[in-house]
Amino acid sequence: MTAPPGTARPTRDDRPSPDPDAQLPGAIQLGHWRGIALRAHWSTAITVFLVADILAVSLPITAPHHSRADYWITGLGGGGVFVKEILAHELAHAAVARHYRMPVRSVTLWMLGGVTALGGDAPTPRAEVAIAAAGPATTFVIAAMAALGAWLIPSGLLTAALSWLAVMSLVLAVFNLLPAAPLDGGRVLRGIVWWRLRDRDRANTVAASAGRGLGVVLIAQTNFGPLAGYLGGLWLVLLGWFIRSGAIAEQAVGRTNRLADVPVERAMSPVGVIVPQWWTVQQVVAQLEPARPAQRVLVAVDIDGKVRAAVTPYDLARVPAARRDEVRIADLTRVAPPVVVELGTPLAKVAPRLQVGKFAVVVDETGRPVGIVTAADIEAVMTLTELGVRHSDDQSSSYDADRASHV
Repeated sequence: MTAPPGTARPTRDDRPSPDPDAQLPGAIQLGHWRGIALRAHWSTAITVFLVADILAVSLPITAPHHSRADYWITGLGGGGVFVKEILAHELAHAAVARHYRMPVRSVTLWMLGGVTALGGDAPTPRAEVAIAAAGPATTFVIAAMAALGAWLIPSGLLTAALSWLAVMSLVLAVFNLLPAAPLDGGRVLRGIVWWRLRDRDRANTVAASAGRGLGVVLIAQTNFGPLAGYLGGLWLVLLGWFIRSGAIAEQAVGRTNRLADVPVERAMSPVGVIVPQWWTVQQVVAQLEPARPAQRVLVAVDIDGKVRAAVTPYDLARVPAARRDEVRIADLTRVAPPVVVELGTPLAKVAPRLQVGKFAVVVDETGRPVGIVTAADIEAVMTLTELGVRHSDDQSSSYDADRASHV
């Protein structure tokens, strides 16, 4: 079985959207539905094969006296129908989101279900619950239709396949309604808590905490549960890991949302050293001063002053002493251009950029690098914000561009 489909985490418009292509490289375009891009990751084929294999093994028990080819043909057809069911589930989310005037960017299918990328937060708790519940409701309808078809169609093989689809759809819908993020039930829970407490961030924390707990339970079942030692148990481990990871990510996003009105200069440290990218490591080392802790990140620029790299003293130390006179800053492993943001950019927009393999973000003011922001800096500001420590509008940004050393 596959994991339950679920809606993608909605994001505010001032942050990068959760583009499924970015998260799932290898997704191919299938077409459009009312302007919504429909995509499928190559791993969707694994879902079709697994369903086909399950049916090819189980159908001889419930519908004997057919050829092996018949079982596999029916199984592949069942796998295709199951994937279409996941697509219908996701499109139900999309349709209800459109009803509440929310932009829907895309729907992407993959091995563990589907992802509906929404372009913003649900406007009300009612909308949150309605959008989340639309998917499982559609799956319940499909289960009922499959059960009705199994009752009406006399064919033994097709009846058995429809019966399996009805039972699996019912299990899928029920599981997906468990009150734990990122499952749809977790989003229903979030909407209810949001309505009761009038606090969206608190509701997100509650749903994410439940998701982390469910993930741990699913992972632990391989050692203590009845499925221990079987393939189904290993699949539940993968599902548990997915749910736990998704819950942790959603909780992090909920915390990041609190930084929407905090400018980047509240977290940044001044640039310690700005060096030409063509300088050798030895030339840069000669300019470092032991009493300047701000030198934790060094910014390399090209001849026009444009930021080309950000390196740390640790990067310099990795170069053997015998080669420091020949290795240039541009030759170091982190030579890929770092993320550069303008002064005044909200930290809620900066934080996700540090979650994609970047160790620092460079802050620019009118073409000149003036600051560095790391994940630790954002975490510090986030903690103060959660403690109720707020920055006043007239508070100094605490940076001084003249402190940066240009060498």
